[in-house]
Amino acid sequence: MDKKEAFAIVLKELMKCELFKGKCDTKNGDDHFMNGVACVMENIAYRVSNDVGIAFSNMFIDNLVASKEKIK
Repeated sequence: MDKKEAFAIVLKELMKCELFKGKCDTKNGDDHFMNGVACVMENIAYRVSNDVGIAFSNMFIDNLVASKEKIK
């Protein structure tokens, strides 16, 4: 197994947690915390491929915006 495959497995496993997809609530909604989560998750996604990284970034931002709207 090469590193790209290993990162794909890790990303798939981490994506089982809603928080790691950018879905947060008032308990986990701190901007600094979510920026840290995004930084780590995007790094993993981009190590799979640029396309996966871009798709992940877009999904994370969309989920984060939707979560923030629910909090309001």
